[in-house]
Amino acid sequence: MDEEQKSLEYVDFEYIPRHTVTMRKWRIEEFSAQARVRKTCTSDKNDYVYKDKSQRNSMRISKKKIAEKVNSSTIENGQLVWVKVKGSRPWPAIVVEAEKCGLASLPARAVMVFWLGDGRFGNVKKSNVSDITEIRERYFTSASTQYKKSVCQLLKYASERVGEIQEAEDFENLTQWAKIALKQPPEFFRPKPGQPTYPMKVITCLQRIQKYNNSQTEHGKREWKKKGRLLREVRMGRKAIEDICISCPAVDVKITAKHPVFIGGTCQTCEDDLQLDEMMLDEQDGKSMWCAVCAQPGPVLACGNLHCERVFCINCIGMFNGEKELTMIQSTPEWSCYGCTTTDGLLKLRTTSTIQNKTQRKILKKNRVEIFGNSSRIRDACSIRCQLPTDWGHPSCSKAYDRLRDAYGPF
Repeated sequence: MDEEQKSLEYVDFEYIPRHTVTMRKWRIEEFSAQARVRKTCTSDKNDYVYKDKSQRNSMRISKKKIAEKVNSSTIENGQLVWVKVKGSRPWPAIVVEAEKCGLASLPARAVMVFWLGDGRFGNVKKSNVSDITEIRERYFTSASTQYKKSVCQLLKYASERVGEIQEAEDFENLTQWAKIALKQPPEFFRPKPGQPTYPMKVITCLQRIQKYNNSQTEHGKREWKKKGRLLREVRMGRKAIEDICISCPAVDVKITAKHPVFIGGTCQTCEDDLQLDEMMLDEQDGKSMWCAVCAQPGPVLACGNLHCERVFCINCIGMFNGEKELTMIQSTPEWSCYGCTTTDGLLKLRTTSTIQNKTQRKILKKNRVEIFGNSSRIRDACSIRCQLPTDWGHPSCSKAYDRLRDAYGPF
């Protein structure tokens, strides 16, 4: 150790780790200015003294402030909360069990939450979590549609727990109700005995994660090997792909519906997973949160076309189109998915005229109305779209016009 270096023990306010490091004097001065020097207890039990071992400079910090920073004694599973997000106002979420998300454990000062309006899970610091009753007026003034949607979900779940069911789409009424109702104690909005701990949407997402985790076990891998043998019979023409479920590894399940996007069948469980209203989009890049084939989480590859929201898990690509194609896709910077281009594999897009799912048609029409409004706006948007190059959207611009015409009739 030279003259420019010293031994220093320090503490970080967020996690309070204990380390001994060797660093130069100017870095020690930086740490001292941030009060990150190692704590040593004094005779006064209500204070901590943070000291630089060489210079013996100290400063007192109240224990109460540290306790407020990491206070987490009231956080329970199923609790409706606000989570502070960097660069944004607090985001609505629900506290969930880490084990149900496939994690063995979390750090002592972390908690797992389900982000409302986003459909994903994440672990956050407990110090960034506050109860639903700690509400502020500014939480209701955002112009972001995604944020309003998530706030509506939070307030709807809160109203259901107190027996005052509100309409989830009515943002104004929900906020007016919340300003009065959320003055109740926090325990008022916790799950009551006999009530489910989580809303149905959260339970569905947890089941998908559990299904994915099960598929990664040795038993799950054996099931997929059986499915691989069945797909070889499809390639040889001995079996029709419409007679098997292309969304799960099961080989002996009853086919209840056709897959809404690709040619193939689905069982009852997978049919529920593939409902379009459950296929949430990422707010940042507009991509789907789940694989377009199996509707399960996990490592996925996204389509390179900006307007296409589909993503595909590596398991489905390797199973239906081969490991060589999967390797090729991973090395391709801009990949057009199986919904935007044709393929020689088993994943083939189901055309609009053959989609039998009435729910999908209804949602498709609803989305067109929300995006374009009246027929004149649809016609203008379609005319602009069809002037673009053929590789801008789907394989041909005429298909975009055909889908709009199927939904609304001739213009």
